[in-house]
Amino acid sequence: MNALALALTAASLLFATFNAGAFLAFWTFVMPGLNRLDPRTAAAAMQQINVTAPAPFIISLAGGVLAPAAAFVVMLASGHAGAWFALGAAVAGLVTFVVTGAVNVPLNNALAAADAGRFTAAEWARWSRAWGRPNAVRSLTASAAVLLVAAALV
Repeated sequence: MNALALALTAASLLFATFNAGAFLAFWTFVMPGLNRLDPRTAAAAMQQINVTAPAPFIISLAGGVLAPAAAFVVMLASGHAGAWFALGAAVAGLVTFVVTGAVNVPLNNALAAADAGRFTAAEWARWSRAWGRPNAVRSLTASAAVLLVAAALV
């Protein structure tokens, strides 16, 4: 593997692991922890998380698509057999990106516009379920990207 392919694949691995770890954290303990709170407190906490999350996530999500796509092109051009794993990682990253933009971001925007102090238990449960299901998908697709990038390195 040439130096450029190695650098792009290493960057791909960093982006994929960041994405997988962050989404897994929300799936396994952040959202379950918020779900144990009073719904008004949970909504207010998630609103504040959503204020700080966009900048780092957009960089990582875009990197999770662009870095493995670039690695695929470089690896394919040099005849490296791992190119197809890099392409698979780019596709998994793209699915993660699309689910985020199509489902989780609109739900975050709706939550941002809501008055957290008026959230009922039923409203929070409905929002949390609607947000959590696609987040589980993101956890799985981002984890698949990690495995595919690792395979590309081998």
